[in-house]
Amino acid sequence: LFRSHTLPETFRAAGYQTRMFGKWHLGGLYNTETNTLINGVSWPVIRENVEYQPQNRGWDLHYGEYTGAINYLTHVSQENGSLDWWQNGRTNLDEGWSTDLLADHAVLSLQERDPLKPLLIYLAFNAVHGPVSPPAEYLARYASIGTTNVNRQKLLAALEHMDDALGRVLQQIDGGGNATNTLVVFFGDN
Repeated sequence: LFRSHTLPETFRAAGYQTRMFGKWHLGGLYNTETNTLINGVSWPVIRENVEYQPQNRGWDLHYGEYTGAINYLTHVSQENGSLDWWQNGRTNLDEGWSTDLLADHAVLSLQERDPLKPLLIYLAFNAVHGPVSPPAEYLARYASIGTTNVNRQKLLAALEHMDDALGRVLQQIDGGGNATNTLVVFFGDN
C-alpha cells in the first residue's frame, strides 16, 4: 500500500490546528469498484476505504464532500447519486447551499480556534464546478445581462455567490484579528 505524507500532516506536526472545508475528491467513500466513461470508454475506478478520508490524512476536521460534483443544495453526488455531505467521516445532514455552509464553517472555525496555536484552513468550494446551481436570488441578478445563455447566467451567479462567501471568510480574518502573519492563497480549477 502506497502511503504518502501530506501537507496537513506536516502542519499538524508543527503544532497547527488543521481544518478542511469542501471538496476532497481524493477517495474515502467505500472500498468499491465502479466504472466511469472517459472519451467514450468505460474504465474501472476504485474508491478507497476510510484510510483515505481527509480526517485520516492530516486534517483535524473535514466538513464537505468526497466526490467531485454535487448538487449545491441537496448535496447529492452526480457521480453516484447518493448524499455526499460529511463531517469527519460521518454523514452530515446540514441543509443549505454548500457555498454558504462551507463559508459558515470556515468563519466559525476562525472564531473558535485556539488563539495560542497557528491554524491551517483549506477551503475548497465546489462552486463553480458542475452541476452549477446558484440560489434564485443570485440567478435573478443575471436574468438580463445581455445574453440568453442560461448556462452562462448560472455560472456568473454561482461565481458571485462564491465571491460573497469568500468575502465573509476574509472579513472574519481581518475583523477577527487574524490578519497578522496570515497567508491567503486563492486559486481555482474551473
